Amino acid sequence: MRSNICRTFLVFAAMLIGMASASLAQRTTATFAGIVIDPTSAVLPGAEVQLINEGTNNVTEKLTGETGEFVFDYVPVGTYTLKITLAGFKTYESKGIPLGAAQSVRRTYTLAVGEITDNVTVTGEAPLVNTLSPEQRVGMDTLEVRTMPMINRDITSILNIGTGLTTRPQVEGTQGSKFRLNGLGSTSMAVTANGTDANGNPGSPTISGYYGYTKINVMSSEAVGEMQIVKGVTPAEYGMAMGGQLSVITKSGTNAWHGSLFHRYEGSVLSARPQFLARENNAVWNQFGGSLGGPVKRDKVFFFFAYEGYRQRGVVAMNATVPTQRFRDIFTTSLPFPETQLWLKFYPLPNQPLTASDAVIGTWIGPGARSANDDHVDAKIDVLLGGGNLSTTLAVSHPDLSVPVDLPTNPRAFTSRWRRASVNYVLGRGPWTFSSRAGYNIARLWRVQDWWYVNDPKKPETIAGMRNVKYISYPGLTAVRGESHVRSRHPTYMAEQHVGYMHGTHSTKFGGMLYLPSGGNPDTDAGNVAYQTLPDVMTNTPSSISFDSGRPDHTWRFVNFGFFAQDDWRVNRKLVLNLGVRYDRFGHFVPKALHPKDPFGTIGVFNLDGFCGCPDFVWTGGLRPTDNPFKSDNFSMAPRFGFAYTLDNRGDFVMRGGYGINFQGYDAQTFEDRLGRSPKIPNNRPVSRVEAVQLGWKFPIYQEDMLMYFASLPNISVGALIDPNLKPAYAMNYTLGFQKALTSTLMLDTSYVGTRGVKFPMGRTYNQVDRLTGIRPNPSMGEGAYTDNSQETVFHSWQTSLKQRMRRGLLFGLNYTWSKALSYTGGGTALVAGGDTAGGIEDFFNVKIERSLSVGDVAHDFSGDFLYEIPTPFKNSAIGRHVLGGWQIAGIVRGTTGEPLKVTQTGGRPDLIDIPGAVNKNCCSFGNLQYLNRDAFALLPVVAASGRTARRGHESNSPLRGPGYSNLNLSLGKTFPVGEGRTLELKADAQNALNQTQYAVVSTNLSYVQFGQITATNGARAAQVQVRLAF
Repeated sequence: MRSNICRTFLVFAAMLIGMASASLAQRTTATFAGIVIDPTSAVLPGAEVQLINEGTNNVTEKLTGETGEFVFDYVPVGTYTLKITLAGFKTYESKGIPLGAAQSVRRTYTLAVGEITDNVTVTGEAPLVNTLSPEQRVGMDTLEVRTMPMINRDITSILNIGTGLTTRPQVEGTQGSKFRLNGLGSTSMAVTANGTDANGNPGSPTISGYYGYTKINVMSSEAVGEMQIVKGVTPAEYGMAMGGQLSVITKSGTNAWHGSLFHRYEGSVLSARPQFLARENNAVWNQFGGSLGGPVKRDKVFFFFAYEGYRQRGVVAMNATVPTQRFRDIFTTSLPFPETQLWLKFYPLPNQPLTASDAVIGTWIGPGARSANDDHVDAKIDVLLGGGNLSTTLAVSHPDLSVPVDLPTNPRAFTSRWRRASVNYVLGRGPWTFSSRAGYNIARLWRVQDWWYVNDPKKPETIAGMRNVKYISYPGLTAVRGESHVRSRHPTYMAEQHVGYMHGTHSTKFGGMLYLPSGGNPDTDAGNVAYQTLPDVMTNTPSSISFDSGRPDHTWRFVNFGFFAQDDWRVNRKLVLNLGVRYDRFGHFVPKALHPKDPFGTIGVFNLDGFCGCPDFVWTGGLRPTDNPFKSDNFSMAPRFGFAYTLDNRGDFVMRGGYGINFQGYDAQTFEDRLGRSPKIPNNRPVSRVEAVQLGWKFPIYQEDMLMYFASLPNISVGALIDPNLKPAYAMNYTLGFQKALTSTLMLDTSYVGTRGVKFPMGRTYNQVDRLTGIRPNPSMGEGAYTDNSQETVFHSWQTSLKQRMRRGLLFGLNYTWSKALSYTGGGTALVAGGDTAGGIEDFFNVKIERSLSVGDVAHDFSGDFLYEIPTPFKNSAIGRHVLGGWQIAGIVRGTTGEPLKVTQTGGRPDLIDIPGAVNKNCCSFGNLQYLNRDAFALLPVVAASGRTARRGHESNSPLRGPGYSNLNLSLGKTFPVGEGRTLELKADAQNALNQTQYAVVSTNLSYVQFGQITATNGARAAQVQVRLAF
């Protein structure tokens, strides 16, 4: 089946190219439109309009129609010359027009009466305002990419400058980099490179690699021609993501040779000491590489190549809770097993003062060693073929990372291999434009922690990875986790075809997409044995034991496709209507075992039909087919409507608005986590205290032994379950606002922007043990996660930006968002690692009581950027020009209010009894890190039989906010001419230039010793220096 899909895809891609229509959709190209008139404002049909790429001399021609209009659809990113000729009028020529990805340009051009041989030549600039459509566009061009303070040369570190856009920052080895667009969660944005899927985590949109192990995200900054985020009410051609899309475009070769060599250094000699460490530790980070582009055959074939590598050796600041010597002695005496000593070896002794002489848990603060490496290549070939532009791109890398995330002795190691390729072609024929593409993406990863290698010292395993020693967990104690985790066993393919047609006052587009997300996620996890109290440890009476069946080697796939139609109708010279509709088909999750003959090598999502919806948790419909755990969604229709109304006669003042529905496919991670080996073996299941006593299970116990027990039972014993009628999530986007060009280089944009998320997936635990008795409502079943469409979100905001295009050496942008986002459990569409799911449903049948602030919500968000080319004094002096000339200063400033916090306790949530006094208003400073006041909360008693609080706590999912954030990144650079066409660029970047202590992580479990304390920061000042030779 899989090979048939691959062959079908390749045939489809070949057909696209053979039809002379294979390349980029508007997310990688621009739309350039205009009206040609005479000095009396009468329209001029039949004028010849040429758009000339200044780098390749490629010429595209159009004729104005009866209404004097022309449209160039699917224009590749670049700098262009516009030339308009008509007998009886002077030739109009505008040079140096920059066109970017997803940009929509529409202007009026007036031809002067005269001879056609007479030229009127002007310096071209793209209009500041968008008079064609209502979508929001955030982006940076090559100049900004090169000059802004880019942390670690990561392009995404300078892209989060805009309205309605917050960042889920990358945390090495723990959390990948994602953007939240207009309150829709961090998995609502698709990531593309040259129009091809470029997600770092297959089936679940991510900018960085899974768990943040990459330093070069999407593309080397040396290769970036342009990057854009398009969000809001987007045209119908945008599909498969409901929040928006990030598009990164590779530079192209031109008729002129160009290239670069660079080296960047960051180390402990330049950077400040991390705030939680007593001294600065040795660290060094070198990044190096270069690029080369030029003609293979002038005016015909061009190439571009970029290489970037890095080698990093350093430390991370760690703050862990560890057993004291007293607690270690209790463990040694009460659990006299070799496994206990193997576990204790991973914990250092506390090195901070204890809270009491008889404390069992203390704090250890210190460094953990990390290392990272990569060699990344981006390449592109452009061929002017058959009157169109054929582009082929390739990206190859192998990033790896080793970093501790819980204890310094337990590093998490990532080893990966990335491959991405695309073929794109754009062709114009009269009023028709054809645009198509085909692509491939795979980000193969193996992640493992040292604890996973700790195996049963007495008995060898019979099932791979299932005889690892379970770690011991205790309230307030940092866990020493162990997991072997593989991702992306199979590549993702996609192909897309678009057609544009200009007729009269209508610019129509239609097309379709085939999208085949695919992967594979073999995994084994040691799991844990949990104790709730000291007597539990002393008597070896676990409060719970986790079971995970592991996932044998496999692949999975979705089959998604969609079609769209879009018409941009210029009703008159002031009003443009955008009318579109999109149909999408989203297939269900289909896993396939790679070793099905192995009795424990089978795989499937084992799901039941016929949930009664009653408190007894009974399913009456039997087991669904393992390759069809829920029904495909074969009919998702998404209308889009927008308008742009020009309020003046120059096109400098426009009102824009619209409403659109965007669907998003199923998130693969949700179903990966529900894969199991057999319907008789739950994929994961917590064993309660009562059940553990009945079975006689204590520490040490192994996953393999538990698996064999479940396999021996006569009845079906599933774990996680899914609503068989699960639907894809969708969002309603709506906006109304104004754009005003205040001057020829300064624009104000202000608008209301809202979204409503519908049918988002939600996971909540079914068949939980009763709080008081510890008995399950349905004793014949275990418990697990139940997934359905109960999640809903809502977002309201006012977004304002002021942007200054480069003028007199100054470029800047100011952005402010005032907003609020609400949801039930965080507002994300991914229910496991990598998503924005947070909190939980305390009562399975009472969802709406949990409505609270969404993950990542900030009430006030301000960001700004600037670039200033410092004037050269003493221009007539050679020394003055060389020493004092060529300096640039750039910066990015950001300030936000805090994100939501959820306070928990062992077994549930506490009561919040003093809302005004919950946050310590005197926090925070050196020696004063208590952010939350313990006295503002009341611990609820935990029932031993159930391990749950005796009742639901009064606190909601996210009643409080964490510390606010402010930061300034600065860059200072100087350019030296070193011969004709060559420059030497020196640049110094400073992240957190003012070395502010930016408090980041708050301990929020009331049962823990560190409750309410700040345990981490966003990092001290990091300084970087770079030298770059450009030619």
